[in-house]
Amino acid sequence: MILEDVVSDAEKEFEYELEVFRIEVNMATQAFYSWLVAAKIFSNDKLPLYTKSESVCFLGTVRNALDVSFMLSLGRLFDKRKDCNFNLRTISEIAKKNINIFSKESLRSRKAKNGFHDDNYINKAYSPTNDDFVELDRQIDIYRKKYEKYNIIRNKVHAHREFSHKEPKFWNLFDETKISELEEIFAFLNQLDTNFFELYHNGRKFNLEPATFSIYELINKEKTNNNNTPLQQRVVYDAKKFFELLQ
Repeated sequence: MILEDVVSDAEKEFEYELEVFRIEVNMATQAFYSWLVAAKIFSNDKLPLYTKSESVCFLGTVRNALDVSFMLSLGRLFDKRKDCNFNLRTISEIAKKNINIFSKESLRSRKAKNGFHDDNYINKAYSPTNDDFVELDRQIDIYRKKYEKYNIIRNKVHAHREFSHKEPKFWNLFDETKISELEEIFAFLNQLDTNFFELYHNGRKFNLEPATFSIYELINKEKTNNNNTPLQQRVVYDAKKFFELLQ
Protein backbone atom coordinates (compact mmCIF):
# COMPACT_ATOMS: atom_id res chain seq x y z
CA MET A 1 0.00 0.00 0.00
CA ILE A 2 1.46 3.39 -0.99
CA LEU A 3 1.56 6.41 1.32
CA GLU A 4 -1.27 8.21 -0.53
CA ASP A 5 -3.59 5.29 0.18
CA VAL A 6 -2.67 5.34 3.86
CA VAL A 7 -3.32 9.09 4.05
CA SER A 8 -6.62 8.68 2.21
CA ASP A 9 -7.79 5.98 4.65
CA ALA A 10 -6.76 8.14 7.59
CA GLU A 11 -8.59 11.12 6.11
CA LYS A 12 -11.74 9.08 5.64
CA GLU A 13 -11.57 7.87 9.23
CA PHE A 14 -11.09 11.40 10.58
CA GLU A 15 -13.79 12.93 8.38
CA TYR A 16 -16.29 10.30 9.48
CA GLU A 17 -15.41 10.72 13.15
CA LEU A 18 -15.58 14.52 12.92
CA GLU A 19 -18.98 14.45 11.21
CA VAL A 20 -20.52 12.19 13.88
CA PHE A 21 -18.83 14.23 16.63
CA ARG A 22 -20.34 17.39 15.14
CA ILE A 23 -23.83 15.86 15.06
CA GLU A 24 -23.51 14.82 18.72
CA VAL A 25 -22.25 18.26 19.79
CA ASN A 26 -24.98 20.03 17.80
CA MET A 27 -27.75 17.86 19.20
CA ALA A 28 -26.50 18.33 22.77
CA THR A 29 -26.13 22.10 22.32
CA GLN A 30 -29.58 22.47 20.80
CA ALA A 31 -31.16 20.46 23.63
CA PHE A 32 -29.29 22.39 26.34
CA TYR A 33 -30.10 25.89 25.10
CA SER A 34 -33.70 24.97 24.28
CA TRP A 35 -33.92 23.63 27.84
CA LEU A 36 -32.61 26.93 29.19
CA VAL A 37 -35.29 28.86 27.30
CA ALA A 38 -38.00 26.46 28.53
CA ALA A 39 -36.64 26.68 32.08
CA LYS A 40 -36.85 30.47 32.04
CA ILE A 41 -40.55 30.20 31.34
CA PHE A 42 -40.91 28.67 34.79
CA SER A 43 -38.71 31.29 36.42
CA ASN A 44 -39.58 34.74 37.71
CA ASP A 45 -37.79 36.45 34.84
CA LYS A 46 -40.02 38.79 32.90
CA LEU A 47 -39.95 37.46 29.37
CA PRO A 48 -42.57 37.88 26.62
CA LEU A 49 -43.35 34.17 26.69
CA TYR A 50 -45.74 32.04 28.70
CA THR A 51 -47.23 32.73 32.10
CA LYS A 52 -46.66 29.92 34.57
CA SER A 53 -50.29 28.88 34.58
CA GLU A 54 -50.47 28.07 30.88
CA SER A 55 -49.61 24.64 29.49
CA VAL A 56 -47.49 23.70 32.51
CA CYS A 57 -47.88 19.98 31.79
CA PHE A 58 -46.67 20.30 28.19
CA LEU A 59 -43.81 22.65 29.02
CA GLY A 60 -42.71 20.45 31.90
CA THR A 61 -42.62 17.46 29.58
CA VAL A 62 -40.58 19.36 27.00
CA ARG A 63 -38.18 20.68 29.62
CA ASN A 64 -37.61 17.24 31.15
CA ALA A 65 -37.06 15.63 27.74
CA LEU A 66 -34.51 18.26 26.76
CA ASP A 67 -32.78 17.88 30.13
CA VAL A 68 -32.37 14.13 29.68
CA SER A 69 -31.27 14.57 26.06
CA PHE A 70 -28.37 16.94 26.67
CA MET A 71 -27.19 15.15 29.81
CA LEU A 72 -27.01 11.79 28.05
CA SER A 73 -25.24 13.39 25.08
CA LEU A 74 -22.65 14.98 27.37
CA GLY A 75 -22.06 11.56 28.90
CA ARG A 76 -21.29 10.10 25.49
CA LEU A 77 -19.03 12.99 24.50
CA PHE A 78 -16.91 12.78 27.66
CA ASP A 79 -16.89 8.98 27.85
CA LYS A 80 -13.31 7.71 28.22
CA ARG A 81 -13.96 4.02 27.66
CA LYS A 82 -12.05 2.54 24.72
CA ASP A 83 -15.09 0.66 23.45
CA CYS A 84 -17.03 3.91 23.00
CA ASN A 85 -16.64 5.99 19.83
CA PHE A 86 -17.55 9.46 18.64
CA ASN A 87 -16.31 11.33 21.70
CA LEU A 88 -13.50 13.64 22.78
CA ARG A 89 -11.08 10.80 23.46
CA THR A 90 -11.65 9.14 20.09
CA ILE A 91 -11.37 12.18 17.85
CA SER A 92 -8.27 13.39 19.70
CA GLU A 93 -6.56 10.00 19.38
CA ILE A 94 -7.39 9.69 15.67
CA ALA A 95 -5.98 13.17 15.04
CA LYS A 96 -2.76 12.44 16.96
CA LYS A 97 -2.32 9.04 15.33
CA ASN A 98 -2.71 10.54 11.85
CA ILE A 99 -1.05 13.92 12.30
CA ASN A 100 0.16 13.84 8.68
CA ILE A 101 -3.40 14.45 7.43
CA PHE A 102 -2.94 18.03 8.68
CA SER A 103 0.25 18.61 6.70
CA LYS A 104 0.50 21.24 3.97
CA GLU A 105 0.78 18.55 1.29
CA SER A 106 -2.34 16.76 2.51
CA LEU A 107 -4.22 20.06 2.58
CA ARG A 108 -2.95 20.88 -0.93
CA SER A 109 -4.24 17.51 -2.19
CA ARG A 110 -7.68 17.98 -0.61
CA LYS A 111 -8.01 21.51 -1.95
CA ALA A 112 -6.89 20.43 -5.42
CA LYS A 113 -9.68 17.85 -5.55
CA ASN A 114 -12.12 20.76 -5.25
CA GLY A 115 -10.36 22.78 -7.91
CA PHE A 116 -8.51 25.09 -5.51
CA HIS A 117 -4.90 25.83 -6.43
CA ASP A 118 -3.15 28.57 -4.46
CA ASP A 119 0.42 27.90 -3.37
CA ASN A 120 0.54 31.10 -1.32
CA TYR A 121 -2.49 30.00 0.68
CA ILE A 122 -1.08 26.52 1.26
CA ASN A 123 2.32 27.87 2.29
CA LYS A 124 0.66 30.00 4.97
CA ALA A 125 -1.40 27.08 6.29
CA TYR A 126 -0.65 25.76 9.77
CA SER A 127 0.65 22.23 10.30
CA PRO A 128 0.19 21.09 13.91
CA THR A 129 2.92 19.45 15.95
CA ASN A 130 2.74 16.90 18.74
CA ASP A 131 2.93 19.80 21.20
CA ASP A 132 -0.36 21.14 19.85
CA PHE A 133 -2.09 17.88 20.66
CA VAL A 134 -0.48 17.74 24.11
CA GLU A 135 -2.04 21.15 24.76
CA LEU A 136 -5.34 19.95 23.30
CA ASP A 137 -5.39 16.97 25.68
CA ARG A 138 -4.64 19.33 28.56
CA GLN A 139 -7.65 21.45 27.60
CA ILE A 140 -9.87 18.38 27.28
CA ASP A 141 -8.80 17.25 30.76
CA ILE A 142 -9.75 20.65 32.19
CA TYR A 143 -13.28 20.41 30.83
CA ARG A 144 -13.60 16.74 31.67
CA LYS A 145 -12.93 17.64 35.32
CA LYS A 146 -15.58 20.37 35.10
CA TYR A 147 -17.99 17.77 33.74
CA GLU A 148 -17.40 15.16 36.47
CA LYS A 149 -20.07 16.51 38.84
CA TYR A 150 -22.60 16.47 36.01
CA ASN A 151 -21.65 12.92 35.13
CA ILE A 152 -22.67 11.87 38.64
CA ILE A 153 -26.08 13.48 38.06
CA ARG A 154 -26.29 11.87 34.65
CA ASN A 155 -25.65 8.42 36.13
CA LYS A 156 -27.77 8.72 39.28
CA VAL A 157 -30.69 10.76 37.92
CA HIS A 158 -30.97 10.50 34.14
CA ALA A 159 -29.55 7.14 33.13
CA HIS A 160 -30.52 5.39 36.40
CA ARG A 161 -32.94 6.71 38.99
CA GLU A 162 -31.23 6.09 42.34
CA PHE A 163 -33.08 8.66 44.46
CA SER A 164 -36.52 10.16 44.77
CA HIS A 165 -36.66 13.90 44.21
CA LYS A 166 -38.17 14.10 47.68
CA GLU A 167 -34.92 12.93 49.27
CA PRO A 168 -32.36 15.55 50.37
CA LYS A 169 -29.49 13.59 48.82
CA PHE A 170 -31.20 13.98 45.43
CA TRP A 171 -30.93 17.75 45.65
CA ASN A 172 -27.47 17.58 47.20
CA LEU A 173 -26.21 16.36 43.84
CA PHE A 174 -26.98 19.79 42.40
CA ASP A 175 -25.30 21.87 45.12
CA GLU A 176 -22.11 22.58 43.15
CA THR A 177 -23.65 22.84 39.68
CA LYS A 178 -23.78 26.08 37.71
CA ILE A 179 -25.53 26.99 34.48
CA SER A 180 -22.57 29.19 33.58
CA GLU A 181 -20.23 26.19 33.93
CA LEU A 182 -22.37 24.13 31.57
CA GLU A 183 -22.36 27.07 29.15
CA GLU A 184 -18.55 27.01 29.27
CA ILE A 185 -18.49 23.27 28.59
CA PHE A 186 -20.77 23.64 25.59
CA ALA A 187 -18.73 26.58 24.30
CA PHE A 188 -15.60 24.40 24.46
CA LEU A 189 -17.25 21.48 22.64
CA ASN A 190 -18.46 23.75 19.84
CA GLN A 191 -15.07 25.45 19.61
CA LEU A 192 -13.36 22.08 19.37
CA ASP A 193 -15.65 20.99 16.55
CA THR A 194 -15.06 24.25 14.66
CA ASN A 195 -11.30 24.21 15.28
CA PHE A 196 -10.87 20.64 14.03
CA PHE A 197 -12.88 21.51 10.91
CA GLU A 198 -10.85 24.66 10.22
CA LEU A 199 -7.51 22.95 10.88
CA TYR A 200 -8.32 20.04 8.59
CA HIS A 201 -10.08 21.88 5.76
CA ASN A 202 -8.40 25.29 5.84
CA GLY A 203 -5.10 24.89 7.68
CA ARG A 204 -6.03 27.27 10.50
CA LYS A 205 -4.32 26.98 13.86
CA PHE A 206 -6.28 25.89 16.93
CA ASN A 207 -7.70 28.75 18.99
CA LEU A 208 -9.44 27.46 22.12
CA GLU A 209 -10.00 30.63 24.11
CA PRO A 210 -12.36 30.29 27.09
CA ALA A 211 -15.83 31.47 26.14
CA THR A 212 -19.35 31.51 27.52
CA PHE A 213 -22.59 32.05 25.62
CA SER A 214 -24.88 33.19 28.44
CA ILE A 215 -28.62 32.62 28.15
CA TYR A 216 -29.12 36.03 29.79
CA GLU A 217 -27.35 37.71 26.90
CA LEU A 218 -28.61 35.47 24.11
CA ILE A 219 -32.28 35.72 25.05
CA ASN A 220 -32.44 39.33 23.85
CA LYS A 221 -30.43 38.95 20.65
CA GLU A 222 -32.15 39.18 17.29
CA LYS A 223 -31.76 36.66 14.49
CA THR A 224 -29.02 37.30 11.95
CA ASN A 225 -28.40 35.87 8.50
CA ASN A 226 -24.68 35.62 9.18
CA ASN A 227 -23.42 32.07 8.65
CA ASN A 228 -20.94 32.65 11.48
CA THR A 229 -23.68 33.22 14.05
CA PRO A 230 -22.97 30.82 16.97
CA LEU A 231 -25.25 27.81 17.20
CA GLN A 232 -26.15 28.79 20.77
CA GLN A 233 -27.56 32.13 19.58
CA ARG A 234 -29.55 30.55 16.76
CA VAL A 235 -31.06 27.92 19.06
CA VAL A 236 -32.12 30.43 21.71
CA TYR A 237 -33.75 32.66 19.12
CA ASP A 238 -35.65 29.79 17.50
CA ALA A 239 -36.77 28.33 20.84
CA LYS A 240 -37.97 31.70 22.10
CA LYS A 241 -39.94 32.33 18.89
CA PHE A 242 -41.48 28.85 19.12
CA PHE A 243 -42.82 29.49 22.61
CA GLU A 244 -44.04 32.93 21.60
CA LEU A 245 -46.11 31.32 18.83
CA LEU A 246 -47.93 29.27 21.46
CA GLN A 247 -49.19 32.34 23.26
